[in-house]
Amino acid sequence: MDARKTENYMWKIRVDVNYFFSIACKENLLSIIKYLKNYNRNWNHHTKFFITVLNQTQTLLDDVIDIIAWEDMNAILLTTYDEVYIFKGVYCYTQTCSWNGVVPLCPGKNVTIIQNKPRETYTATYMTYQPYFINVTSNELIKYDYFESKGLEHSMLALLAEITKIKVHIVVSEETSNYGTVLPNGTATGALQQFDENRFDFILGCYVATINRTYHFYYTFPVLHVALQWFVPYDLIRSENTISDVYTLSLVTLTVILVGCAIHLSQKYKKHPVTIGFIVLTIYAILIGAPIKLLRNTPFRVLISCVIALNFFLNLIFLTAVTSNLANVQYRQKIDMEEQLIKSDLELYAYSLDHGFFRNSPYETKIKHCYDENECMKVAAKERKTAYAYSTKSSNYIINHFSEEKGKPLLHAIKGKIALLPLTIYMRRGFPYYRIFSQNLLRIRESGFLEKFLTDIQGIENKEYPDKKLLIHLESLKPLFVSLFCMHWIAFCVFIAEIVFKN
Repeated sequence: MDARKTENYMWKIRVDVNYFFSIACKENLLSIIKYLKNYNRNWNHHTKFFITVLNQTQTLLDDVIDIIAWEDMNAILLTTYDEVYIFKGVYCYTQTCSWNGVVPLCPGKNVTIIQNKPRETYTATYMTYQPYFINVTSNELIKYDYFESKGLEHSMLALLAEITKIKVHIVVSEETSNYGTVLPNGTATGALQQFDENRFDFILGCYVATINRTYHFYYTFPVLHVALQWFVPYDLIRSENTISDVYTLSLVTLTVILVGCAIHLSQKYKKHPVTIGFIVLTIYAILIGAPIKLLRNTPFRVLISCVIALNFFLNLIFLTAVTSNLANVQYRQKIDMEEQLIKSDLELYAYSLDHGFFRNSPYETKIKHCYDENECMKVAAKERKTAYAYSTKSSNYIINHFSEEKGKPLLHAIKGKIALLPLTIYMRRGFPYYRIFSQNLLRIRESGFLEKFLTDIQGIENKEYPDKKLLIHLESLKPLFVSLFCMHWIAFCVFIAEIVFKN
């Protein structure tokens, strides 16, 4: 290749790059990369860099090449040291690409090329957070199992790795109780600090998307939306029986009014004044369908005819309502709403990583830290003195997992969600399969695999415990017979009193 062709080739490369900068030492390159990471949201490791190195030595060149390789950057390195050009080629997605190391670009010239081929094996770190990771062995090679699920995100990552034909080793995070965050100044903390140092290619475990994190890492579209809800001890209490149905009370009131009007109208036709006892007996006789004596005048007969017609509805509705409410044993949860939880004497616990969900909530100051989620759930289920905030995606899993031998659940999820945040998968900047992973994850979601993963984890939804159903027993009919006996006894006493006072 002559000098003209070499110059044209280098010009073609130069116009195709995205960044130009000169450096005098290794620290210059590190500061530029840090600046791009912190302040350029759209920066991509795999854009092309044209780097000019001034005042270099062979050690400096080696350091710069190591930094370029560590950051997975595609760069043209222009030096004055022995007039060497070094080019790091564009990566490829297929596994047919081979690693050629440093390959001469122009035979006989001082121009070399470094090609970037994606590795076949990658490493993921995760936070132990059920049901996203369940019984996963650290440093195992992740594999997708159609019959056994080790967690929602474990299944997603395993299926993505299988589709992309790569291998992923999964390692539990050393920061067991600190998810970490990215501060506005670009500093990462906790588990995200190790991830920011490119020790891992993925980080998972119920991570939600935040603005500062998106400046530093690749992230997928929201896989699903997660929220927290309160799990309280399963405690059924008998609900209050009531017959205060508006329709029923309206019919009873109308009947009493009609009977009262009819009896009042009959006073001028009777030789003796109408007493309260007579009115009560007449109303009771009509309610139970017993015969009564009618006067032979037309107005009275019209009113009583209306009462008799209305009595048909009373027998169907009023008596049915009374029988149903007295015969059926109804139960409800002692704590079933957030307002009841706030007023209760239960201690409120939440995983230390979830405290950001409770900002500006009515129980923000009452929540205590929990550093072992499994232990906290066991305490809430066994000791029945605490309430625990956990993911809504875990409700069926928790209820099925914490139950007695007879199937009675020990925990109950109250109504209402605390927060709703998007769950995402973070990848390091420069991860070569980022676009493919994002596209495949979208296909997995649209094909219904996420619903399958959730079903595999949660199992069949726990059926209502039998005590919570409405059951009718002979024992529960006692209140009905007692009420009938009391009504007859009152009527008999009124009848005797009327006879005595009348005599």
